[in-house]
Amino acid sequence: MALNKQLDLGLSATLDGADLFPAGAVRSISEIQEGWDVRGLAVQIGATDQALGLAFTLADVKGLFIWSDKDLTLETNSSSVPQESLAQKANTWTVWTPNSLFTLADLFAGNVTNVFVTNASGAIAQLVIGVLKNVP
Repeated sequence: MALNKQLDLGLSATLDGADLFPAGAVRSISEIQEGWDVRGLAVQIGATDQALGLAFTLADVKGLFIWSDKDLTLETNSSSVPQESLAQKANTWTVWTPNSLFTLADLFAGNVTNVFVTNASGAIAQLVIGVLKNVP
């Protein structure tokens, strides 16, 4: 059974009140396949190195997005000696697709075995991470 998951990017842009997106412009990404691994989490105040249990092989990743409503720190593979430490800014999307102007290797030095989240924002944070993986 195929799953239909849609990421609504909420894309909008105006200039002097005029919509800069042409009529019918794509404002979301849809994939109809079973390759999405999406995690949504309420990260508690003061949470340190909370494991998400999210793993992926870089060669299999076809798309990735991260969003949070608060500033968070994401670490990969180890909470004590992370492969990466990413500062995810509040209400900012981190999005990668094969058409991005940067490579996935710019974000991750190697395969990811787990993701750990720290919330020092002083408020409960909502975090969403989605990875689109190649399905053999």
